[in-house]
Amino acid sequence: SSDLLTTQALELTDILVQVHPKEGKAHAMHADFLYREGKLKEAQEAFRKTVALDNSKFLVWNQLLQTDYDLRDYEGLLKESNDALELFPTQAIVYLFNGLANMQLKKYDEAIEIFNSGAAYSKKDKQLSIQFYSSLGDCYNFVKKYKDSDAAYEKALPQHGPAIASALAKRVVEREKTKLAAVADGTLTDKDLRRSEEHTSE
Repeated sequence: SSDLLTTQALELTDILVQVHPKEGKAHAMHADFLYREGKLKEAQEAFRKTVALDNSKFLVWNQLLQTDYDLRDYEGLLKESNDALELFPTQAIVYLFNGLANMQLKKYDEAIEIFNSGAAYSKKDKQLSIQFYSSLGDCYNFVKKYKDSDAAYEKALPQHGPAIASALAKRVVEREKTKLAAVADGTLTDKDLRRSEEHTSE
């Protein structure tokens, strides 16, 4: 059965790691099988050992960053994506992971900067470009730069209309509800409301 084959493969790659503990390729193979089996924490450690032994393989870094993200280890993702950016400064996916880590850690200004930098490298990858601009839209929304938020969503719209249009509509509705509630309880005056509507980013 496939389960038996996977178990045997894990055992074999474990032996391989023990026989060749300083070979990055052995750790990478073991990490890959661990990831496939859903043993994410063990896979993360194995991928980390791999890049510690040989940091030249982009695919291994990409797998490590994906594992960090799957584990919701955003501190680890931020650190390791920063390391990966030093080695692979033109790989768009690394910028995306770094931006997502910053966003999850509520470092919105840093996320905006990195998303803007990485978007330039994503132009040939439609799905990646959508992720950059929709994430940018979310970040600008969090810091209340609404015109920039709308502009970012609109850049994603031509590429993936319905889903992004829905997200944009939802954000606008949420903003209006928040403003109306603030006016109702007196925390936002009519003057403040007009100012917020005229708000533009610096």
